[in-house]
Amino acid sequence: MNYIRTYTGEKFFPFSPTVDTVHIVDIAHALSNTCRFKGHCPSFYSVAQHSVYVSLFVPPQFALWGLLHDSAEAYLSDVARPVKKTPMMAEYRRVESIIMATIVRKFKLDPLIEPQEVKDMDDRMLVTEARDLDIELEPEYQKVIPLNIEVIPMLPMEAEDLFLNRYKELVRA
Repeated sequence: MNYIRTYTGEKFFPFSPTVDTVHIVDIAHALSNTCRFKGHCPSFYSVAQHSVYVSLFVPPQFALWGLLHDSAEAYLSDVARPVKKTPMMAEYRRVESIIMATIVRKFKLDPLIEPQEVKDMDDRMLVTEARDLDIELEPEYQKVIPLNIEVIPMLPMEAEDLFLNRYKELVRA
């Protein structure tokens, strides 16, 4: 079996994905059930909720990118940053980039490569989340300034609704 059966019943082939097999409902559902920090936080906090925050705090032209920046994780389990950066994970990163390129085409994201503003906000959200969820980060993040918000984790169903509502808001605009 070389495909993943998604929440909507789609057969998703991670090594050869197509835009017609990518669905926002699958992304929202999977990310809302995926816990940040590999689950090592005091309460469940989803990638979907994180993605909504990123989309809210980047410049408006990058909001959809912010919402979808971790969407490949809906089809591949995320790997902790220290592990993911190692040479032995090169093939994983390659497959992840193929999936992300398909997502970029599906949702017509512009530019085609994740904007630096999204990457920077992803880091700012990381330190904000770590502060509010009492997570210790590597020293490399000490100079990243957290946002002036309080992260309060939601239940997965709430995060899924939040993600889908944010998506609808962005595609209507």
